[in-house]
Amino acid sequence: MRIIHMSDLHLTKDGGPIWETNTMEHFNQSIDIIRGLQKIDAILVTGDVSDDGSEWTYQYADRLFSTLGIPTLCCPGNHDSLKMMLEEYKPSFCKFLPPSSIIDGWKIVMLNSVIPADENPDQNKARGFLSDESLDYVIQELEEGLPTIIALHHPPLEPGGWLNRRLLENRDEFNQTINRYPNARLVIYGHIHYFSDVQKGHIRYSSSTSVGFAFDKDLPKFQIADGLEGFSLIEINNDIIDITNVKLYNIFCNNQRSIL
Repeated sequence: MRIIHMSDLHLTKDGGPIWETNTMEHFNQSIDIIRGLQKIDAILVTGDVSDDGSEWTYQYADRLFSTLGIPTLCCPGNHDSLKMMLEEYKPSFCKFLPPSSIIDGWKIVMLNSVIPADENPDQNKARGFLSDESLDYVIQELEEGLPTIIALHHPPLEPGGWLNRRLLENRDEFNQTINRYPNARLVIYGHIHYFSDVQKGHIRYSSSTSVGFAFDKDLPKFQIADGLEGFSLIEINNDIIDITNVKLYNIFCNNQRSIL
């Protein structure tokens, strides 16, 4: 089984730049790269499809993913509009926060870790939290016994450096819960715009770098790590999980730039 793990597209209405970065162009490039890959079974997007929560951004992502014809599952991120993404916009191809699905004998569970802001319910907090309902849902799905991939936006592990400020608040409870199930095999997430790959016991934890703009835990806070944008390629063969960090820079080297 071959899966694309993509995160933090940060699309803006009409493709406008953000942080001096054309995130729409980076997304277009990632779609072109995936189009050239063989036998991709699914694309999992761990949040921040949109930066501004506009309907245009969800329409654009939905349309481009549809050109690939690969099943695409998305969970929300803190920059996404929960109202627009999960209630108002009806995707024609992508599945936003879908029920669990089974691909090649593996279960895929997508979670919502986004917390609406207290002062403005139309915005979200930077840090995440899984509700009791979400944790019960994870338990229910794991109890069926199939090897399982869990996808959410916020990191359940500390990545290090200044990125430790952008975490899942109840990560200890989440990790203790899934650790009881040997069939919990892989947890994927985004939010930190940084690639990581850690094995803890029987569970693999991996964050994808951002398609839109990347960070690095060893750089100053919010300084863009230009050239590290990309996504992850997850390959599972005979229960062995291999994860590759695919950088847009390596493919489109003629687009090298620096805004630091």
